[in-house]
Order: sequence, then C-alpha cells, then structure tokens
Amino acid sequence: MAPDFEHTLHEVARDLLFVATPLQEGMLSASLALADQAYTYTHSKQISASACQLDAPAFSRFFDAVRDTVLSCEILRTRFILTDNQNAPWVGIVSPTQVSDLVDWQVSASGIIRLRIHHALYDANSIRALWHLLDENYARHLSDTIAKVEKQRLFLYRPFAKQVYVAQRTAVAFWVNTIQDYDYVPVVVSSDGVTFTQQQHASSSFHFTVGTDILSALQTTCRKANVALKTALQLSWAKVLCERLYSQVDMVFGEVITTTSDNATITGDEAAVMGPTINTIPMRLRLGPNVNIADALSQLQHLGDQARGPNGMASLREVQTAWRSSRSDGINTSAGLFQSLFVFDGDVSVDTSSDEQHILPVATDAQTVPSNTEKEPMYDDYPFISSFRIHDGVLHGALRTKDGEDATHCLGSQLAAALHYLASASIHSVALDPAVSASFPTMVNGHGCSGSHRLGSDVNVDMTGSTDLAESILQLAIKVVGSRIRGKVGYATKLINVGLDSISAIRFSNLLKKNFGVHVSVFDIMKGSSIESIVRKHSAIENHTDDEGQQLPSPLPEKQVIKDEALAKSLAAEILGLQSVDQIQSVLPVLAGQKHTLQHWLHSGKRFFEAPWVYRVSDGTSISVEKAANAWTSLCCAHDILRTTIVAPQNNIVPGLVQVTFNTAMSPAARFTTLRDDKATIKSLVDTP
Repeated sequence: MAPDFEHTLHEVARDLLFVATPLQEGMLSASLALADQAYTYTHSKQISASACQLDAPAFSRFFDAVRDTVLSCEILRTRFILTDNQNAPWVGIVSPTQVSDLVDWQVSASGIIRLRIHHALYDANSIRALWHLLDENYARHLSDTIAKVEKQRLFLYRPFAKQVYVAQRTAVAFWVNTIQDYDYVPVVVSSDGVTFTQQQHASSSFHFTVGTDILSALQTTCRKANVALKTALQLSWAKVLCERLYSQVDMVFGEVITTTSDNATITGDEAAVMGPTINTIPMRLRLGPNVNIADALSQLQHLGDQARGPNGMASLREVQTAWRSSRSDGINTSAGLFQSLFVFDGDVSVDTSSDEQHILPVATDAQTVPSNTEKEPMYDDYPFISSFRIHDGVLHGALRTKDGEDATHCLGSQLAAALHYLASASIHSVALDPAVSASFPTMVNGHGCSGSHRLGSDVNVDMTGSTDLAESILQLAIKVVGSRIRGKVGYATKLINVGLDSISAIRFSNLLKKNFGVHVSVFDIMKGSSIESIVRKHSAIENHTDDEGQQLPSPLPEKQVIKDEALAKSLAAEILGLQSVDQIQSVLPVLAGQKHTLQHWLHSGKRFFEAPWVYRVSDGTSISVEKAANAWTSLCCAHDILRTTIVAPQNNIVPGLVQVTFNTAMSPAARFTTLRDDKATIKSLVDTP
C-alpha cells in the first residue's frame, strides 16, 4: 500500500518545521517592515597566530569546522517565511545540511572572522556557546582528531519552539490580567516622536560602573529583603521612570529574560538548545508614598518568580494587542504598552581556565553582541534601554536612549544615583523620593494617569468623495484582523486599538498597495493610523499628481516656511562650524518625503550622517589624485545637491529640519579625501567616522 500523503506530509513537517517564537516574530517583522536589515549584526573574532600558521591562507580547516558547527546547530540551518496564518505568522524551515540565508561567514587574510547573523538566530548566551563550539571543532580539525569523534552532538531548537507555542494561551492570559488596568502618557521626545540631533548617533548612551563596595552593599540589601540582586537593579530603573520620566507611581517596563521549560520529559539532544531562548515580558510595579524598599523589592521578586517557566514565554505582541484593544480611541497607544527596557546579563566574567583557544576576541574594529556594545548604533524598538552586567566583580551599567546626549547623561546619572540610594538606605525607607512623588498628578483608583480620557469611535466622519474607498479599506481591515477584532470599527478608529498588530499591519500594508494602490507604511499604521487618515493622505497625493503641470505649485504650509532666512543661515553656519554665513547659498525646509525618510532612519536606530561615497581607483597611472579632486570640484559646482547637507536648528522661528546648500566658493576639498592604502577595505572606510 502506498504511503498516505497527509501522513507523509505531517512527518516531513514535524522534522523540518517549527513556529517561530514571539521574540523571533518581532525581530523578523522589524526586518521586513524596515528596509534596513534591522536586527542583523556582525560579530568579529581573531584566529590565533598558531592556527593561522597551520591554516592560512585558505583557512580550509576553519571552514570545515564551520560546516561541522552548522550541522550540529539546527538554528544555523533555519530559514523563515511569513505566512497568512495569524496563529503562526512566521514559520522556521530547517534544512538538513544547508546554512541559513541569515548567516554569512567570512575570514580575512589576516585571520579576522566576521560572522554576519540575524538576531532571530541567537541571543547573548547562545552566541557565546556558538563560538565555544566552533573553537572546539576547529581544534579537532587542526589536530586531525576528527576520526576519533564517535558522534556529532546535536543542538536542536524545534522542541524548545514547540514548548513556547504550547505555553501561549495561559501565558498571554496571565500577562493580560497583570496589565489590563494600566494606563500611562507616553514620553514624546520631540514633536514628531523622534529627536533629531546634528551629527550624532540617534541612540545616545551613558555608561557607568559600580565598585565592589557599593555592589556588596546592594547584595546585602537584597539578602535582607530575601530577593535576588536583579530586583534591586530593576527597582533603581523603576525609580528613574517614576520620578524623572513619567511622574506616576504605577509603572510598566519591559524586561528581557531567558525563558526555561518546566517540561521534564525533554531530555537528551532535545534538551540541548542552541538559539535564542530570550523573551520580553512586561514588568509592573506599583509604588506610592507608603511603599518602602522592602515592599517594592518583594513585588518585583514575586512577579519575576511568576515569570519563570511557561509564563515567561508569552507573546508580547499578543499581550500588547489585547491591552491596546481594551483602550478607547482617546487613549494614545501608538507607543505601545511601555517605552523602556531592562536587561540584566548576569556575571559575564571570562573563564580563563580553559585550554588553548584558537578563536580569540578582537581588540578593535569589532561589532559583537549588542549587550556588550551599547555604544554601537543599532536598531532599537524602545527609546529608553537600561542594561547591567557584572564583570570581574564590578557592576557595569549602561543607558541607551533616543534622546540627546545631555538628556541621556542626566538620566544615566539619576540611574546611578538610584543604585547608590538603594545600597545605602534602610529597606524600610520609602522607595520613591517623597519630595518628587508629592508633585505627581492625582492617580485614578491608585493606578494609571488622570490625564487619560475615553472617547468613542467616531463612525460618522465626513468622507465625502471618498466613501467607496474608505468603506473598501474598512472592510479590508476587518478581514485582516479577523476574529481577533475588538469593538466597533469606524473611519476614525485607530486600527491598533481594535486588534491590528505588527504582523497583521504588514499584511494590511501589502494588501492596501496591491488592491487599491494605497501606500501606507507599517511604521505609520503602528503610530495610530485610522481609515480616515489613510484615505485623506492618499487623496491628497492623488490630487497633487492630477494637478501637476496644470497649476502653479501650492504654497508650502505655514509651518514649513522659513520666515527669517538670515537667522536660518546664521543658525546653520553656527551648527556647521562655518567661518561666515556667506559660505551658505540657501536654507530651505526639507520636503515631506525627506522628513519621513529621516524619521524612519532615526527610528531604526541609525546614525544621522551623510553616507560617504568610497571609490577604489585601480588605474593609478592615468588618474592622479589631482585629476580626481578636480573632477569632484567640477561636479560639486554643477550640482547643488552635492553641496547640500541637513541640519536641525531647533529654533521656534526655523523649522525642525532644513536643507543647507553651500555656495560654489566653498572648497569641496574639505569633503573629499584620498587615501593610498591597498590594504584598507571599502567597508572599513565607510565604517570609519
């Protein structure tokens, strides 16, 4: 009898497929929604001198070790696809032999290893384990002991992913119940929700260390309160959020935790997980004028204990969608359930007692695990991220924000001060500073913000001339959200408040473009778009296109007009460090399309800078440095755009972002550099500030 097709298909799927974990969902969706490869990082290592002598220049033994490592680790052979199934939006497909398309290995002639890998395939713990496994495999290849290995150890990921999926129903219900009555007013970093800082990283950072004396005092406080050290670090962060950012006693912040399974039936190879086992959960702390340090620590410890096991595996997307759907349209939920993240990496001290290593850290020019490189520009979901780790008995703290350097330094200093307070104060002292908390707005029912107000959906918005399109888009939205829809949907309803989440927003955006030719980014949808705002924006674009060439351009909106060009030039010259305003030809507002692109760029945690153009001239005989420089000068004189940059004067009279064009008298030489170095790679030149 021929094998049953469905049975065979089920067997193949069981061996090759798994539903992506909630954390993987979020990272993969961010990469898809933003066209700049969010969450893809490059990790660098150095092959030891002794290994280079044996393996250079081809490094064939190293790549043999890479092959063995890939075959051992299921996650390194995983590719992901986006499905139409709301319960399994992302599915991992494991190849028996082929490396994932999200992984790329390179080795330079000098033995520098560069591993470019998507964060959906690893976390801080697994990347360290991955390097250790690779080092072991490399050592065997270098010593020709491969034949002595009886069986290659397997590190599976599918069993863990299955446990995460099974846990979702009860885990999501637990966290929805925990935060269902929580309200807050999001911090708006600027009028557009993004801070534009001139020639700085979009993510500013502040780093500090806590010596052994303070760390010991913190540990003593935690022992008295019968809690783990992590809870004191959490409380210090919560103090800063309550006292300095949100001015309320009820606070929710995200925490990155390592999830574990309570299923004792998982043994053998299935228990050896290599891949991301972290997740983000919403930690809630209720403080007040009478809540002391011991009480606050106890709250955090209790919730942390409840987050262990299956509860720690909950999909934050599902929890956040349920929370948004329980808010009315008058509540601003575009910032999400929380805007801040807490990370504790534990003790990351290096074990120096191991055998000789052939894969070593790189002293410079390395972008490694995000938790170890807070100074590097990277994609950030949240505008405020605090992280801690212990190294050689010293507590290292870091704060990364999407605010300016001064504001970040101030907030970071307050975080360090909060730690010192918890280390020196009695556990019976109040957790919040009474002088600060006394000025907080009156709370409603002991939680939330008094400024929150409820407004019903306005289903009677005037959509004259666009009713058919609006109704079609409304029906599409209802279809995309499906059975998960909550409440009545009108033209003015914020779609994220009725069940549209980051996954369904991707589908909705694609279908809008495909079915109606309406272009709306996932970013805009998640900021709180309604049917009304989508249709009006689309109609405005269509009207502009129809009128183009037939009428004179409409004047710029008042807020985009520079009222005082002389002042604008003066401010721009000061920001750019020019000797005279005469070096500036013009100052103009940025166009709407430029502004949107810059918002997207900064929202993704990228640098705010002009990307350098790097060319390698192979024919050095006929093309001299002088000839290349003269050609560049001629180009700059002919094209204004090559003499244009963007600055943010941040003045009430001048708009937030302006284009500054230098005049032709300003020498382009300052923006043109030649380098005679055959060893320098183009990538290294681009990465050099």
